[in-house]
Order: sequence, then structure tokens, then C-alpha cells
Amino acid sequence: MSDPMRSLTRHGKRFAVTVAGVVVVIVGIILCPLPGPGIAIIIGGLAILATEYVWAKRLLHWVRDKSRQTYDKVRHRDPADRPPRGERPRDHDPAR
Repeated sequence: MSDPMRSLTRHGKRFAVTVAGVVVVIVGIILCPLPGPGIAIIIGGLAILATEYVWAKRLLHWVRDKSRQTYDKVRHRDPADRPPRGERPRDHDPAR
């Protein structure tokens, strides 16, 4: 592929990701006051934007950390007791 064509493709992809991510975030913001998955949609929009932008990736990690902390606080659990990502809790036995 020629150099100008590669540049055009790269900018086109970045533009499409930006538009899609912003639209998803805006829809999530609109849905926040209504019952439903408004916050999850916003996080999805951030995930789309994080594929192209470092600031969105940092914000997404911050939101995930804060949501885990909030979940642990609501469940009255110490975050240090939480199993590492991807691991099941020790008391979970799928054979039962």
C-alpha cells in the first residue's frame, strides 16, 4: 500500500473510532438518569476510545479501579482479600 493511502486509512480508522466512541458515551450519559445500563454503556464507549487514545485508556482503568473499590465497600469486603483477576474464590467448588 502506498504511503498516502496508508495515512488516509490510519486517519479514517481513528476518525471512525472517535465518532463511534463519542456517540456511545453520549448515549450512555443520556441513559444514566433512566433505569438501565447507562454507566455500562459509558464504560463501553471509553473502551472503544481506549483503542486509539491513551487518555481514554487511563480513564478506563481509573473507572474500573473505582468501581471495584465501590463494589468491595458495598459488600463490606477488604480489597486485599479479593482474589486476583481471573481467579475464582477459594470457597467456590464447581463440583458441588
